[in-house]
Amino acid sequence: MRKVLYFDNAATTRVDEDTSAIITKYNSMQYFNPSANYIDAVSIHNEVEQARASILTALKGIGYKLYFLSSGSEGDNLALFGT
Repeated sequence: MRKVLYFDNAATTRVDEDTSAIITKYNSMQYFNPSANYIDAVSIHNEVEQARASILTALKGIGYKLYFLSSGSEGDNLALFGT
């Protein structure tokens, strides 16, 4: 069975179960600020950087930057005003 990743959940698409489990973990148990300097936050920061590198590798985007944004509007604004 082929797995489809659909990133616009605002269109009422059900969240993938594996993805939901990861989100729940970070929302309920490891909710530390990855930009902070305390030990738990540094650990989360490292996990975010590992995820970023993994995604870039999968997309063959080595040498590029990957930004995680909170919404489509934020992405639009970054594209329009952030260059």
